[in-house]
Parts: sequence; structure tokens; C-alpha cells
Amino acid sequence: MILDIHSHRLPPYPDGVISVSPADFPSPDRFPEQLFSVGFHPWDVTAGFPGPYDMDRLREVASRQEAAAIGECGIDLVKGGMLFLQRKLFAAQGAIAEELGKPLIIHCVRAHDHIIAFRRDLKAKVNWAIHGFRNKESIARLLLDAGLWLSFGSRFNEEALRNTPLERILAETDEEQRNIREVIATLGAVRPEITPELIAANTARFLTIQER
Repeated sequence: MILDIHSHRLPPYPDGVISVSPADFPSPDRFPEQLFSVGFHPWDVTAGFPGPYDMDRLREVASRQEAAAIGECGIDLVKGGMLFLQRKLFAAQGAIAEELGKPLIIHCVRAHDHIIAFRRDLKAKVNWAIHGFRNKESIARLLLDAGLWLSFGSRFNEEALRNTPLERILAETDEEQRNIREVIATLGAVRPEITPELIAANTARFLTIQER
């Protein structure tokens, strides 16, 4: 069962999707049989990076069967680069996700309004998820109404978790060393319906694994 939608662990990690950068691929066949998401983080954007070669490399790596999603990518109004560069990069990665038919794993810090507007303007059809969601219930509702999924780690707003539809809840370890089943148990302590079986079913639907 794939339970962990976003992790920075090293492979092999059969329980989850690891987050990598195109720069982690000295050869296109690295990480065989390991599901991963691949993208450019908003902290890394500069006036010269990523350039056209970097975006071609992203598309090449993201085309692999093991590439389950694009990301993490997104917008960070606290630690990210210049906003217009972040927006340009996010739009480009959203377009690649649509082109390849793969979901998007999103890093969002104080930028939910930007993300919602991008989803509308791109007319996105693939699934999008905010990873590591810790914000309040009112922000969760705006994102859910825009069609996004929410991924929760061990730190979260309980009201947001309680009011997220069960069918759009994902779980993650991110940079934590805790076992993903421990994270799910923490979520289940607030909502007993949240079980490993529920998360596995949601993850498969989010990644559209059945359709590949």
C-alpha cells in the first residue's frame, strides 16, 4: 500500500512517494521501481534557474513511469524567490503536469489565493494537493472548494482535519523520521475513520494509479 504521499526519505521506500529534484538524476534511470515526485522547489528559483535545459530535464524525468507526480513545487511568500519568478515557474510545472496527466504536489506558504487562481486560470484537470497542510479550517475550505486535496503530517489544525472530506485526505512524513503509520494513527486519534486502508485508497485515487 502507498500511504505516504510526500517524503524526503532515501529509496528504497515502498510505502511512499519520495520527493526529488531533476538534479538528483545524473542518469534518467536512477531510482528504478521507486515512486517519486519531481519538481523545482520555490526556494530554489533565481533569475537564471531553472532555465530551458532544466525544464527539459524535468519533463524527461517526469515522463518516467515511476514519476507519480510533479513537485514539490509551489509559491512561498516567506522564503521563496522573487514572486514573479515563482509564479512563472509554478505555471510552467502546472502545464507539464497537465501535459503528462500527472498530479501536482504543492508547497504553499501564505499563498493559497495564488494557488487557487492558478488552478482556475490553468483549467487544471489533474489532481492537486497542498502538502503539509497546517492552516486553519477557513483556508482549508477555500482550497477544497477550488478542488484541491489536503495532505496532513503529524502537525495539523484539528478543525481543518475534522472538516476535510474523508475522500480528499492524504498523509505524509515530509522530513520527519516517524513511520507513516504513526502519522496516520495521529490523524485517526482526531477522526477514527482515518485508517491506513482509507489513506491507501485515497492515495491510489489521487495518483490515478489504477489508470496507468
